[in-house]
Amino acid sequence: MSESSQSEIITAETTARKAPRVSKAERSESGVVMIQVESGQVAGIDSAFGTTSSDFQSYAQLQLLNILRAGQSGDDFTLDLNAALAMLSAIDPQDEMEAMLAAQMVATHHLCMRQMNKHAY
Repeated sequence: MSESSQSEIITAETTARKAPRVSKAERSESGVVMIQVESGQVAGIDSAFGTTSSDFQSYAQLQLLNILRAGQSGDDFTLDLNAALAMLSAIDPQDEMEAMLAAQMVATHHLCMRQMNKHAY
């Protein structure tokens, strides 16, 4: 296979990959976080964390959610969670160690952008 053919295949695979999404992520009146996952997205969300360990997935998702919703005035953080999932999916961690670093990258980006936005106005 030629180098250009391999490049076209890699480009097609990268373009075809879509980030997992949730349809709703919000805090209820009682303070409980409710997440509605779009049909067929559970496997994509699980793979975004680079592991088959349900304990690790739950732990990493909870930690990331705590960062995403910290200090928000509103109760809806669907956009924030979907953006975080897209970033994790793009980083494509292959194991728990890579997933921890990927989650730190996403959380750091989120917090830095929030702080810069706060001081921009």
